[in-house]
Amino acid sequence: MPAEGGRAGAALTGVLIGLLIGAMLALSVANNQRYRNIYPRGLMAVMQADLDHIAEAAAANRCEDLANRERLTRLLSLSLDSRSAFRAEQNEHFGKLDLALQQSLQHAIASPDCSTLATRLVDVDRQCEACHREYR
Repeated sequence: MPAEGGRAGAALTGVLIGLLIGAMLALSVANNQRYRNIYPRGLMAVMQADLDHIAEAAAANRCEDLANRERLTRLLSLSLDSRSAFRAEQNEHFGKLDLALQQSLQHAIASPDCSTLATRLVDVDRQCEACHREYR
C-alpha cells in the first residue's frame, strides 16, 4: 500500500512541477507580447497628447506659444517612426496613410494663425482616423 501512496505523491509532484513550468512559460510569453506592443502604444499616446494640447491651444487662440510649434514638430518627427513602430516598413498602404499624415502636419506647422491651424488640425485628425480605421 505505501508504494501506491508514493506513486500518487510522485504523480502529484510531477503535475505541480508541470503546472509551475507552464505558468512560468505563459508569463514569459505574456511579457514578451506586452513589451512588443509598448513602443507603438507609447508612440500613439504621446502623439495623441500632443495633438490634444495643440487643439486646446488653437481653440483658446494661443497659437503663438512656442510649445505648440515644438509639439507640432515633435508630432511630425514621431510620425516618421510610425512605420517602424508598427513593423509596416514594407506595407505600401500604411506608407501612403503615413505620408498623408506627415503632409498634414507640415501644413499645420506652416499655419500662420489660429484659425488656419484649427482647420489644419481637423485634417491631421482625419489622417489619424483614416489609419486607425484600418489598422486598429
